[in-house]
Amino acid sequence: MNKKLISVIVPCFNAAQTIGACYESIKNQIYKNIEIIFINDGSTDKTQEELIKLKRIDGAIKVISTTNMGVSHARNVGLIHSNGYYITFVDADDVLNKNMYSDLLADFQIYKGIDLVICSLNSKITKGEKKIKSKVISRKNVIEKILYNSNIQGFVTNKIYKSKIISKNNIKFDEKLKILEDLDFNIKYIQYINNAFFDTRKLYNYSITAGGAMFSGFSKGKLFLVDYYSKIRCNNHVKETDCWMMGHFVLFMLILLSNYYKSNLRDEKIERKIISALKENRYYFFKNISKYNKKYILGGIIFYFSSKLFKVIVGGKRDDTKV
Repeated sequence: MNKKLISVIVPCFNAAQTIGACYESIKNQIYKNIEIIFINDGSTDKTQEELIKLKRIDGAIKVISTTNMGVSHARNVGLIHSNGYYITFVDADDVLNKNMYSDLLADFQIYKGIDLVICSLNSKITKGEKKIKSKVISRKNVIEKILYNSNIQGFVTNKIYKSKIISKNNIKFDEKLKILEDLDFNIKYIQYINNAFFDTRKLYNYSITAGGAMFSGFSKGKLFLVDYYSKIRCNNHVKETDCWMMGHFVLFMLILLSNYYKSNLRDEKIERKIISALKENRYYFFKNISKYNKKYILGGIIFYFSSKLFKVIVGGKRDDTKV
């Protein structure tokens, strides 16, 4: 049986109402060799008071307070203070099944040559998703599964990593990113693994409603995606992986353009930039079309048939949005 220490890093921002349940779900794990690290990311509610209460009850937990610098910075602080052979992350408003770590760490023992273990999410996001069997996934194919299967997703919270791979290769969260920071971390990590194992059991209960930050409304800050994906493409030397990444990019650009048309913002430069990126990467949409959700397939086909028609259909409803 696997007895190695696992460090559980929990960034907290205004999580006073949920941190207790989150802590209990970690503390009550069947697997007991756990290091719990809470990072209070400059909360303005009573999160710090709740963490102090937990520290009085359980002196073994680590509580670290920082100024508000975002989830990526908080997770990086957690990595610095971690001692585990394994590393994982939990969001402060989520809870775990009590057998999550015992089951996933057993997978490391059963399947040799595994450097990453992934479980399914219990979430609205995964409803209707085609199920895949528990299996070993090669390094090359992990990225495809993360990008296109919502049971796996690009999150860091449903995965267990080996700390030696993280430390040896100086893998960190990019603190400049406000969205896709999980995906960015995973892409960096996957470069250095042999294989991963996907466990179909839904062991992590993800509380955020379907879509997350990327899918919720429009903001100018999300335009960084154009440059972000270009950077990944330039740094990637695997042609097949490049195709998957650019297919993912096209999907996000379609969503971004749709959210832009639904918003009250009108800026021709922004509109042209997104449309230009979509048209330049038309090939990748059709190359990856079988991997998309049906509604995105329809939206993409309409856009590539007529971008004006897409604007009329999508722009019928507008909402107030942060710009």
